[in-house]
Amino acid sequence: MTPGPLARCLRMAALIAALALGGVAALVGWGLYANQRAADAARDFCALSPVGSAAAEAIARADAAGLRQVPTREPEGRDVYFQGWVFNAAVCHIDIQKGRVAATATRMEGD
Repeated sequence: MTPGPLARCLRMAALIAALALGGVAALVGWGLYANQRAADAARDFCALSPVGSAAAEAIARADAAGLRQVPTREPEGRDVYFQGWVFNAAVCHIDIQKGRVAATATRMEGD
């Protein structure tokens, strides 16, 4: 016995809904992975710049890696960005005093 037109239509609708749900789940999963990867990279970068080390070394390391950097004024420092998913980024903030790393911190930014 062959399925009727209503059964075929319902089966097709279920397939389309399952594909859409799977696609959304894959996008959310990829976004979580990309954000975590960026946060880990920012944490690792900050760990390579301990308090008291030369700030020029951290800046040179960011330049060599092609990372986006934004100088900060209050306090003097540098924000180094690691791209997450779409509009999200992890940031390693380096406070600089007299050419030395005074403190580091990481944070997530997103829209």
